Amino acid sequence: MKPANDAMSRAPVGGNLQARRNIIKGVALAAIAGAGNLLAESSSRSPIGKNPAPAYSSQVEQWGVQEITLRSDGKYENPFKEVQLQGTFSCGDTNLTVDGFFDGDATWRIHFMPQRQGHWIFKTKSNDAALDGRTGEFEAIAPKKNNHGPIRVAKKFHFSYADSTPFYPLGTTTYGLFLGDREAQVRMIGTLSQSEFNKARINVMAFSSLAPGDNAFLRTSSSQFDFDQYNVDFYRRFEAGLLDLQAIGVEADLILFHPYDSRGKLSKLPQGQDEAYIRYTVARLSAYRNFWWTLTNEFDLFPMFGVQKNWRRLGELLATSDPYAHVRGIHNSCCGFYDNSEPWITHVILQDITLQRLASEPRNNSAMGLDSRKHGKPVVVDEYGYEGNIPMTWGSIAPRETVEMHWSIVMAGAYGSHGESYYGTPSGTYVGESPQRLAFLKKIMMEMPFQDMEPLPEVMAEQNASVTVLGSPGVCYIFHFSQPKEKASWNLGFFGPATPSHPLPIVSGSIDPNTFQTPPPRFTIKEGLYRVEMIDTWQMKTYPLGFTSDASQQFRSMIEPGVIRLTRVEGLPPQEKALPIEQLLQRRPLFM
Repeated sequence: MKPANDAMSRAPVGGNLQARRNIIKGVALAAIAGAGNLLAESSSRSPIGKNPAPAYSSQVEQWGVQEITLRSDGKYENPFKEVQLQGTFSCGDTNLTVDGFFDGDATWRIHFMPQRQGHWIFKTKSNDAALDGRTGEFEAIAPKKNNHGPIRVAKKFHFSYADSTPFYPLGTTTYGLFLGDREAQVRMIGTLSQSEFNKARINVMAFSSLAPGDNAFLRTSSSQFDFDQYNVDFYRRFEAGLLDLQAIGVEADLILFHPYDSRGKLSKLPQGQDEAYIRYTVARLSAYRNFWWTLTNEFDLFPMFGVQKNWRRLGELLATSDPYAHVRGIHNSCCGFYDNSEPWITHVILQDITLQRLASEPRNNSAMGLDSRKHGKPVVVDEYGYEGNIPMTWGSIAPRETVEMHWSIVMAGAYGSHGESYYGTPSGTYVGESPQRLAFLKKIMMEMPFQDMEPLPEVMAEQNASVTVLGSPGVCYIFHFSQPKEKASWNLGFFGPATPSHPLPIVSGSIDPNTFQTPPPRFTIKEGLYRVEMIDTWQMKTYPLGFTSDASQQFRSMIEPGVIRLTRVEGLPPQEKALPIEQLLQRRPLFM
């Protein structure tokens, strides 16, 4: 059977990805804004004629979106609630049933993502006779070059695309990307296209039900919503935005709930409306390959506003409703941790406020990420503070601190997400100094078999809070040296009770001559021949030092914060000799 009205149906969802990619990659932002199509293309869908056969595409890429469009002239007070629609899709021994959704104008749609190539047939089921029993068939063809499928958990602590291509997440935060200012949205997507960020945190639910602007729910007046009906134009624009991110290789981390509408109603919806919102959002969006689920931001803040949510039930609903099993988790604030061992959670999402706290002595900023790995799942520190200058501890992190905290997260065998909060800067742009340095971090990690690298505290003879090791034993190692710090009680002998205005005499013998001679850390690695490099994480420079082969080594970097990287090689170049790392470092002057 051939697709009916194929000529009348709109282009395949995502079929213009190359055009999107060409425009965005070329930063032709004026053309995007002027045309008004790229970010709102889906809002112009036209309903098909009266109760015709379903409209759909005769072929779609594997991991693309097949959109089936149907129409019914049935009269309903609330078609979102009163009409149930499903499609069952079959290819060989693969069978998958997915929910459809109401899209306004007496039109219903089913979005389907074929996860294998081949000949697919489908049949609909509905309590509306005009939507029930509709059939069709189509071909799922080979994916194009940049289509690797949705993200999956890989090797226990990491991520890969469905085709097994490794994915190194470098996240950023763009909460309101699809919620308002269209010009800012275009700027932000253009900015992302020129960056190395490949995952963006995005709210689905608006921040406030009391403010004007886009919202997932149907607005009935300037300040009132019908929380049992949905804003189809909002969702159409959201889908178009997902395609724009797909065109530039960015995964959207979609945040379904948040606690911030404490004066309104969005954060206080009853369980039934929460569940219906999840089902509708999943039905519309789950067939897009380039997104993750975050059930809620800062789950632990809801009780502060007198709201209790059954997160486990909502999380399990999210998992069972999504036929494509997009990765999913739940985000904490600073009041508590969620039990990430629950089966519906695929990866740990962590807000780590370590950097926002004062410390009386040097500390290991990797500690919370390391502890989170005990769940046996990937760890994504999606919030550790924002590079910026606003008067909040979370929004005033210095650029160097931001970069070093991200490195600490990486050394825990985890992944991190950046954020920026500079006062008075235009939305949709980065003005901070960390993004290019985080891009450098990603480059360094992707030069190595990062999915095979684990935290290796055992290679250190003595634990040192300011030194961490990550590696694949016998293959590669990175040694991260934090900025040197002394304990708050550090005292050479003439401070203590003395002050600048009341100095005390320096007594002979009161200063330990070894104070500045702390021996470097000692490490034991697997025997082998390694290339040695010293990496300046701030200046983004890599210094080749030479080669080493000793299993037992004692050294510290001449650049701190900085990294020493060892990479296994098969032989020495002519005229080279393997030396202890300490000797290799001594060949470079401290001040160059």
